[in-house]
Amino acid sequence: KLNSSHNYSLGRRNQNPFLLPLPSIYKSKKQKAFENWLEEMGSEGPKAVTIHVTGFKRFLGVSENPTEKIANNLKSYVEKRGLPSGLSLGSCTVLETAGEGAKSQLYQVLESSVAVSGDKNSNGTVVWLHLGVNSGADKFAIERQAVNEAHFRCPDQLGWQPQRIPIVFEDGSILKAKEV
Repeated sequence: KLNSSHNYSLGRRNQNPFLLPLPSIYKSKKQKAFENWLEEMGSEGPKAVTIHVTGFKRFLGVSENPTEKIANNLKSYVEKRGLPSGLSLGSCTVLETAGEGAKSQLYQVLESSVAVSGDKNSNGTVVWLHLGVNSGADKFAIERQAVNEAHFRCPDQLGWQPQRIPIVFEDGSILKAKEV
């Protein structure tokens, strides 16, 4: 017999019926232990996630970089539409499309975000989303491998055209790849 003090209706749309409260006589020991653990967690719950986004300015062959538009407009878009609970937008930065200009600017963004996140999300997860453009691609792609190599097929916006040079010398050879 169901306990009449619980509401078993699916009154709210898209509510998962498996998450409805059950009378304790129908709960397994594991379910009870899990519910007790959740209660003990209290406000600790899931950690906050902060996302920082970078895009790039125009460069040779790409007169209008879509990643610049995304990075410039994302904050206002998020302010209007919002984000899921526990998710926040950190910084949105447009980087120079010049090797040295982008590198120093990226270090500044990294340092400032660490100082800010140290205050409000010290225990949270930080995600860096670096957007790039491939003018020959017909769809979005997520790169899963980073190569410590600066090798430009054409000069950057400041005229630099490195050939097979490590980006971060401390990380070692250009032959080393990192799976991400």
